[in-house]
Amino acid sequence: MQFSLFDQEKNTAQPHVGLSSRVLDTSEACRSLDDVIEGLVDINRQVDGFSSDVLLYRSGTQRSPNDFKGYSDARVPICIALWRSSETVRSLAKEHVKAGNFLMLDHGEYERFRYNIKHPNAPHADYIEFDDIFDHYEDIVSVAKQPSLVSLVLPDKIGDQQGSLALLRQYKDRIATLQGTGAELILPLQKGMQSLETHYHQCLDVLPAGKIGVALPSNAEALSEHDILRFCKQILPNRIHFLGSKPTQVLYKVQHICNTAIVTCDATRHRAHIGQGRLLTDLHRHLVDEKLIGVLHGDWLHYDETEFLGNIHAELMLMTPSEVVFFSEFFHADPQILLKCSDDDQVWRYLDDCSYGYSESIALQAFTEIVRRRISPNCRQLAISQLAEMNVI
Repeated sequence: MQFSLFDQEKNTAQPHVGLSSRVLDTSEACRSLDDVIEGLVDINRQVDGFSSDVLLYRSGTQRSPNDFKGYSDARVPICIALWRSSETVRSLAKEHVKAGNFLMLDHGEYERFRYNIKHPNAPHADYIEFDDIFDHYEDIVSVAKQPSLVSLVLPDKIGDQQGSLALLRQYKDRIATLQGTGAELILPLQKGMQSLETHYHQCLDVLPAGKIGVALPSNAEALSEHDILRFCKQILPNRIHFLGSKPTQVLYKVQHICNTAIVTCDATRHRAHIGQGRLLTDLHRHLVDEKLIGVLHGDWLHYDETEFLGNIHAELMLMTPSEVVFFSEFFHADPQILLKCSDDDQVWRYLDDCSYGYSESIALQAFTEIVRRRISPNCRQLAISQLAEMNVI
């Protein structure tokens, strides 16, 4: 069920529009971010700054739609791995590029590699369905306002130069098709028996002619600084991306060697600010509390908690099934019996029987928690957006 915030007075002559359907838009609910953050934390002490000439793609949102929307609202570059990504995030990625924003699409080989390590007892994911990956690449690029701002990581196999070459040969026709769209192609280089320089030239022999950037792994089977600097000195590539790395000294050394190259990186920065006493978590909670107070006290909706109590039956009918169950658990009530009540009086009689006369107090507690759950994702989105705009994450 979709909900939105309607900034209008309740008209009793119209069908009941419950408070529960008015609480998702955070834009009017919270004070300005300067006010919210002031006194909460000294941001400058938590920011690991990076050079303004290094384009940083924010990663780690492929299964977190609200995090993706927060970054997209801030119009910052985003990188997502498509393996096990959600359809919702892929749809959001299309909206992101429709607006003319930077997006990098990675197939997710590193995600697959890491999944197998973290889940040794689960069935192993032995390979990625690259046919599906190319379908997603083509689908997203096809709607891009400016395809050159969409970067596509070509197939590879971690730590396996020959396996990576075999994938490039297998999909060379689809790679050529993508090259024709105007999207940027990024070639990941793997370490192995061959030097990076030799491996690079072998890959180029397979690929269609044209501009192709290189990607240097920084996590699993990461390349050594020595190999990276030697490669850059000999090849002098004009487009370099550091996979899974925030700006480092190696990156800046590469910038110095290839002083006309475009150098970028991608990193999951927001997770470092999640946890008790950390910036993103504290800001998220603060926004939720701000919004919750406004909703329950009717500060801007002209609709407060007393009206919820006065329309309890209609409010129950507007809740999702899971919310009705959650509400019922506060009373140890049967949700099916609750839904069979035909009006407010029957609801209150049943809740009084279940709570020994404390129904109103418990109902407000339950509804407060339902509202908190509903507004939390959008408050998370707002927190991500504002911190991204400030280059904190």
